[in-house]
Amino acid sequence: MFEALTIHEVAAAEAESLIMQLPPEERGRIAARLLESLEPNPRHDAAWAAEIRERIRAVEAGEMKLISEEDADAEVEELLR
Repeated sequence: MFEALTIHEVAAAEAESLIMQLPPEERGRIAARLLESLEPNPRHDAAWAAEIRERIRAVEAGEMKLISEEDADAEVEELLR
């Protein structure tokens, strides 16, 4: 019988079909980005660690205010109106 596919499997199959129609250079560029996304990048990890340290410092110094997820959602909703 037929096996049900998930939305991700369908999307992946559609994306693959479209990508295979591209010229080789474009397929290569996409392939490189996909491979890069699978490998941890120490430069990105270091940059995020520095950003996290800076945010902690700013909160502790009173330069940045923390808000709840609910308040953040409300602010976004207000901005989108």
